[in-house]
Amino acid sequence: MRAFVAFELPEAVRREAARRAGALCDRLPAARWVRPEAIHLTLRFLGEVEEERLAELSGTLAAAFAAAPPLTLALHGGGCYPPVRPARLAWAGVRVGGDRPDPAPLVALHGRIEQAAAACLGLEPERRPFSPHVTLARCKRPWGRREVEAFAAAFAGPVGEPFVAESGSLIESQLTPDGPRYRTIEAFPLGGGEAGPANGAAGSAVEAPPAAGAAESAGEPRPAFAGAASGREETAAATTEQPWRSR
Repeated sequence: MRAFVAFELPEAVRREAARRAGALCDRLPAARWVRPEAIHLTLRFLGEVEEERLAELSGTLAAAFAAAPPLTLALHGGGCYPPVRPARLAWAGVRVGGDRPDPAPLVALHGRIEQAAAACLGLEPERRPFSPHVTLARCKRPWGRREVEAFAAAFAGPVGEPFVAESGSLIESQLTPDGPRYRTIEAFPLGGGEAGPANGAAGSAVEAPPAAGAAESAGEPRPAFAGAASGREETAAATTEQPWRSR
């Protein structure tokens, strides 16, 4: 099965991102926008995972999440990648730590997840530093400076309210003719809670390679392109041809 590790986002935060994107409908060229229900913060795209490896992987991931405290996260700011050429990808930044941004706890958690992926699946660790972000759109044709500035202005400042991430998820990606469907295989509480399987589908949460862009939140690094292992394949599939509309 195809799988990835992620934080799922509250509905209110996803709806606010959808509202802002919908307002850009008549101002930006056509793009493949990640559906509102598909937005999440990818921590590691795993690719194909053999069924017999799931038990070991789940146990290792449970320990990785249990070693981290619950994290206060917020979408904050937005930009596009690449930063100095016509843009191909649009993102929203992720601020960690509430009033005093500090990405260190999330970066440490990501490092433990990388170690789990290497130990259980033999995956090579990402070479670039982890920079948390949420992918929102892939440009059907590259956006120019005017479009990039319009997007960054629409996503300036906080995007929705901060929230506390209390668990992470191992999610299966099931490819279908209508796009991927996602099922949460197991949820892993942060801070030593009891892990367990989750029922039902996760939102079609998809993320793309980290991206550098025009706007960044104070106290956090700009996202840096990290390659296919961050979930590029899911992003293109869990998208719509038209910008979001608030629902």
